Amino acid sequence: MGRPAWAGRLAGWVLVLLAPVLTAFLPSGYLLVEPGPAPAAATLVHVEEAAPSGGAASPSAARGDGTDCGGPNIHLLTVRVRPLRLAQLPAAWMRRGEARLLPAERLLGGRSLETYADEARRQMDEAERSAVEVATAAYAGAGRPVPDGGVAGRWRWRAPGGRLLEIRLSDGGIAGPSAGLALALEVDRQIACRLARMPARSRAAGRVAVSGSLDESGRVGRVGQVALKALSARRLGASLLLLPAGETGQAEGAFGGAGRLAAVRDFGEAARLLGLPAAP
Repeated sequence: MGRPAWAGRLAGWVLVLLAPVLTAFLPSGYLLVEPGPAPAAATLVHVEEAAPSGGAASPSAARGDGTDCGGPNIHLLTVRVRPLRLAQLPAAWMRRGEARLLPAERLLGGRSLETYADEARRQMDEAERSAVEVATAAYAGAGRPVPDGGVAGRWRWRAPGGRLLEIRLSDGGIAGPSAGLALALEVDRQIACRLARMPARSRAAGRVAVSGSLDESGRVGRVGQVALKALSARRLGASLLLLPAGETGQAEGAFGGAGRLAAVRDFGEAARLLGLPAAP
């Protein structure tokens, strides 16, 4: 005996009624990648006088968050990645001029979003270490930075002339390797201020947007989602955008004529563009 006709119609109506609920909660298999925050590097980097015996930096010598040191106003460029539900796909598609829809498999490569985020945080830790190593190497006659008491993100460094400085970096909730160059330039800027080596007039006026990974030799590496980061730099009102060599072409359309676009191959090249000390 077949199923009554009314049962089939009832099942159809149930599916129609449940469809909005299901699409609101079912994953789409896509990720939305969009411009993220562009924080001032000075909010993440702090270079202060350190007490010779250890402990906290000397409050009498501290200069706040470093924003009063002079020189270029350096900003990091980030992107935000979030998973989409089925119901969110149409609205995300309408934003394709200012964001990207990517299959989750393409970006994550079989990893979970949590694993991807953990790896990005480890990359940020490596970026911080490289930034401190490279920036301090720009000063001849100085010692090497030493981790301060095993505390993550904190180093003690003997500057030229014997001054002991404490260098502290925080991630500000940012992850990934592409902050390395911006962090190194900001460490350099604040050290130059401490050592009275900042040029009287910086070559970089206004806001400088920076994206580039950095290894411990000072080489600048490629980054992802350059067009979205260029859009973020444009919204920031940056007068100068620094990107790894070979990637500026992807930024030209998004950054437009908003400011100067410069490709850099290493830290020294970037530092000299900003009028900061650089290793010979």
